[in-house]
Amino acid sequence: MSPLLASTGDPVTRDWPMKDNPLEKANKRQDHPHHRSMWCAYGDLRVGDFDKPGADFWAEGEKAGRNRQVLRRVVDRTNGPVFGRIEAEIDWIAADGTRVLTESRACTFFVGNEDMRVIDVRTTFRFEDHDVMFFDTKEGGIVSLRLAVTMDETGVTVPEKLSGQMCNSNGTVGRACWGQAAAWCDYVGPVNGRTLGVAVFDHPENFRHPTTWHIRDYGLFTANPFGYSYFTNKEKNGTHTFRKGEQVRFNHRVLIHTGDTRRAGIGEQWQLYSRPPEILSAAGQ
Repeated sequence: MSPLLASTGDPVTRDWPMKDNPLEKANKRQDHPHHRSMWCAYGDLRVGDFDKPGADFWAEGEKAGRNRQVLRRVVDRTNGPVFGRIEAEIDWIAADGTRVLTESRACTFFVGNEDMRVIDVRTTFRFEDHDVMFFDTKEGGIVSLRLAVTMDETGVTVPEKLSGQMCNSNGTVGRACWGQAAAWCDYVGPVNGRTLGVAVFDHPENFRHPTTWHIRDYGLFTANPFGYSYFTNKEKNGTHTFRKGEQVRFNHRVLIHTGDTRRAGIGEQWQLYSRPPEILSAAGQ
């Protein structure tokens, strides 16, 4: 899904590899071709022999193999004055033709206001054919983003030095956010002379909430609840097997905002997302 735009019309995700961008090229930031704006993928899914490396749906190229996500059908396309939604069913097919799982991915785009855009992402994995192991690896994300290069902590030096900063719900800032379990993370930085940010919320009902975050100073930003051995220096292991016939659903909110974390009220926005106000009927009042 590319590009993601703020309410100002400015892109908050990287252009490459979808299109060439002179700023990204001049600052040698055309790396990791599988980091495509906003996506969902995982790097080690095992079926059958759980002791052998599984199908890599995260990386691209010969080394990763010919594993692929195949669109089965578009389930819903909704347009309206308040929100739009697109929902699709996607088969994850391993290089040998095995269907590993089926994903239902729904993105709801809310109108927002002059300072905010909101995307709710619902990801449901169905295990219709096999037991499937999500083997512990940092290389994956249920919701994943690669941010605009001026926003990330590495930043750019040409034509001028610009960079941003990440933080999370624990009050942690900078590189220490990597691997932490947190209800949300926010990444704020300059784009075209404006301060913009992207926050991702992990819903309280999600598997292993609060999720751990594979969030890097070069702008990779993913919610990954399985990579515990990497995030805890091998004190924990995040491998999990879902049984045939099971399903698991994840809900995340991607909030694109103007201003820094405090000005955007990200903590308050998280509270609204995690505990929305109840609407009582007249009889229940």
